[in-house]
This record gives sequence, structure tokens and C-alpha cells, in this order.
Amino acid sequence: MKHLLFISFILLSILPGCRERKMNAKEFTTANVIRHLPENRREQPTPTPKDTAVIEEKATPAPRPATDTTPIIPAVKTKSYHIIVASHPRQSLAEADVRKLREQGYNDACILQKDNRFRVSIAHFSNRNEALKERTRLIDTLGQDDLWVGYY
Repeated sequence: MKHLLFISFILLSILPGCRERKMNAKEFTTANVIRHLPENRREQPTPTPKDTAVIEEKATPAPRPATDTTPIIPAVKTKSYHIIVASHPRQSLAEADVRKLREQGYNDACILQKDNRFRVSIAHFSNRNEALKERTRLIDTLGQDDLWVGYY
């Protein structure tokens, strides 16, 4: 019984302290990131010494096809407002998203690299208000509510 009273006293003394500082609405963010992993992520078997020689022969990287025109936008002096639809840790995942978007007719889709992430931009605008209006329209069109506008 004493333990129960002690624990309830501690909890009651902590709870009013949580109400002292109310969060300001300006402190909240709405950026959500969805990461899509490949469905067939199976672990590769550990190579035996016999297989190692074969692996070393095939170690030369294959050349990239010339038809891949996915632009990666480096940091440039003229920035614009981009509508970001995804953020990936690897460039190959971002390139796959760009290809899908271009097949759907979004020809301005491109990849932005920042903070070791590859962000997929579906459109870009010089005016923030135009970007926000287009973001709202794309949320309804794509059925994806985690789009955000970034200044890159």
C-alpha cells in the first residue's frame, strides 16, 4: 500500500510539470518520409573460396546505359521551391522513382542530393505560393499526403 501511495504521489507531482510549457504551433513540422524497400531483399549467401575467384573476375562495374537521363541537380546559386515526393538513402531507389514519375507524365521529375539523401522532386517553382498550391493539387492527384516543399 505504501508503494502504491508513493508511486501515485510521484506521478501526480510530474504531471502538472508537463503542462507548464505548451508547444507553439510554429514549432510543429509536417514533413513525413516514406521509404520503399525492394520486396525481394534476400540475404546473399557467403561466398566460398572457390566462388571468390569467379566474383573477382566479375568485379568490374557494368557501364551505365546512355539512355538514362535522370538529372541530379547539384547545389547551384539559383534556388527554387521543389515539391518532394520521396527521400531515399541510395541513388538507385531515387532513380527508380523518377522513372515511374516520368512514365506517368511528370517530365520535370528529378533527383536532389542533400545531407547524404537523394530526394525525388516532382516539380519546381520560383514562387513558394505556387509550389504550395501545386502540392495541394498533387496530394489529391497522387493520393499521397506526405509531400513537402523544400527550397533547394
